[in-house]
Amino acid sequence: MVSVLVHFSAGLVYAAHNVDSKKHAAYFPFISGIVAYILISLVRMVVRIIFLRGVLRNHFTDGLISGVCEEAGRFLVFRYALYEYKDPKNAVSYGIGHGGWEMFIVYGLNGLSSPALITGLAYTILGMEKYLSYGDLTYEQANETLSSLAEMNIGISIMSVIDAFSGMTFHIALSVLVFIAVHSENWKKYLLSAVAIHTISDFLAAQLFGSQTSIERMIAGLCETVGVIYFVYMVYQKYSEENVYADHVQQ
Repeated sequence: MVSVLVHFSAGLVYAAHNVDSKKHAAYFPFISGIVAYILISLVRMVVRIIFLRGVLRNHFTDGLISGVCEEAGRFLVFRYALYEYKDPKNAVSYGIGHGGWEMFIVYGLNGLSSPALITGLAYTILGMEKYLSYGDLTYEQANETLSSLAEMNIGISIMSVIDAFSGMTFHIALSVLVFIAVHSENWKKYLLSAVAIHTISDFLAAQLFGSQTSIERMIAGLCETVGVIYFVYMVYQKYSEENVYADHVQQ
């Protein structure tokens, strides 16, 4: 639930702050990001079913399919649906929609199946007496179990929120990189860079940490995101200088 609130609050606040009265420049990219992620996920699922079978299915090919599908999909959206939205802020709005919705799927829905939530709901719905009888527990054992799950869930929740924020920021950075690719003569280089970054990121995360949330995964994710942000910032600086020079020449 926390990721849902963070996702929509961040997207709507940013969109409202940057909205253009003529083009509604922030809301449409934000919504496009959500819709694009859903469509890209369907395409990715079909591609995996068709091409990734048996020994072909591994962490690298999974990462490669995600990288190609998501970044190619992002490129098509910026090229055909959002081409007229040339302010880089729109890439940020798209990234919040795309990345935020992915984080909701990964962390928000998974959180609904957490042991602490299920146990808490069972206790609330059944009441203490039935909860104890079904689990064949004493009061002390039940309280100890609930306390342990609550403490564990708090730690995992904090790491999940940080992971979700890092993941959404990662997607915002890649959205800006693909936005630059669409509006640059060197589009192949920037698009391939986005695919490579996404592929390597997914591969390393799956290879090193699997699907488990841990302090090591959280720290690695933060370091990775900072590195990607720095790389995209340097690319954006170069892109901005080229645009300023081109405008000067035209004048």
